[in-house]
Amino acid sequence: MVYNLALGYVQNKEDAEDITQEVFVKLYQNLHKYDSAAASVKTWVYRIAINQCLDFIKARQTKKRLGFIVSLFSKESNESLAEAKHFNHPGIAAENKEELQKLFSIIYQLPPNQRTALFA
Repeated sequence: MVYNLALGYVQNKEDAEDITQEVFVKLYQNLHKYDSAAASVKTWVYRIAINQCLDFIKARQTKKRLGFIVSLFSKESNESLAEAKHFNHPGIAAENKEELQKLFSIIYQLPPNQRTALFA
């Protein structure tokens, strides 16, 4: 559940694995703060996972801002030089793969807080 959520956010297996590990470290470190009257365990884990994903994305975006700005469009033809990110989610059936890749590339363009509604 945590890994699939992270994979939906970052679309990279290694990053999703790192996020998953960080989530379980945070769960262990904050186990004493869990209040069963406030939320179910699943809700508590999901909330920590979503926050960890958003923190990861913010950190990655901050690093990008520190780099050089590169033009996304060709000066001659005004065509896009950047291609949509291709993403192969493990649960995608073979016949739906192409359509789901298009959908994920569109979803990935949404702000992280709007992606939460889709992946949670």
